[in-house]
Amino acid sequence: TREPYSSLVAGVITERPVIELGNVGKASDGPILVLSGRARVNASAENGPIAPGDLLTTSSKPGYAMVCKDRSRCSRAIVGKALERLKEDEGKISLLVVG
Repeated sequence: TREPYSSLVAGVITERPVIELGNVGKASDGPILVLSGRARVNASAENGPIAPGDLLTTSSKPGYAMVCKDRSRCSRAIVGKALERLKEDEGKISLLVVG
């Protein structure tokens, strides 16, 4: 998505899924949408540091997740639950996609 707290989010894109269904015996030739389970995602601390267990939503930076500080804005905009910390700036963290 291209805006924070977007309700258009349906999952996350990942480079290396743990399990890939529907492509048995075929190499993936494009981005893979993760609808549930664990994935590595781009994260931003633009809305504050991220701690394990925090709910994450879409960020103002396309392709990034941020911590959900305003629960009223996060309705239908949750990407997943953080499994790792991100104290500042940007980076990749593990996330449990809750779809």
